[in-house]
Amino acid sequence: MSASNINNTLVSEIAEAAEALKEAAQEKASKSEFLKKSRLKKTPSLKPEQPEQTNEEARSIQRQIAISNNLHQIAELERLMKQHNDTIATYENLKTFKFNTGNEGGAYTSIEIKDMDRKSFQTSNQRLAQTLVECLTKILEDKIKELEEQILEVRIL
Repeated sequence: MSASNINNTLVSEIAEAAEALKEAAQEKASKSEFLKKSRLKKTPSLKPEQPEQTNEEARSIQRQIAISNNLHQIAELERLMKQHNDTIATYENLKTFKFNTGNEGGAYTSIEIKDMDRKSFQTSNQRLAQTLVECLTKILEDKIKELEEQILEVRIL
């Protein structure tokens, strides 16, 4: 299993665990609210209700929700970091591309683009190949900056 598959699996598992924790906290909160309402309908008991216990339950629920939210944020951060690292690797790979300067004899530059249907476009035109690489480099630089901004926006409490 590749590193990206393991990373995707971990992100998915963290997101699922966070969602399950959030649902459990919400279910507990709704049960607690139901119990409060049902207590109000009953004949008052001789023992006074203990508000500290209710506050404790509320804090516990809030804590579970906070943990769930943090797990969601961590999963999002991991996803962004993986995308950022993949984009940087592609960018670095593209920067190593060398063009024929005319002194290499018979060596020439060629670029081929294939789509999902295996349709392809290929060119040996030096200027077109260099322009395509420059455009792709610019796009990747912009994407890296965008991902860095998104990473900085992730807040974990």
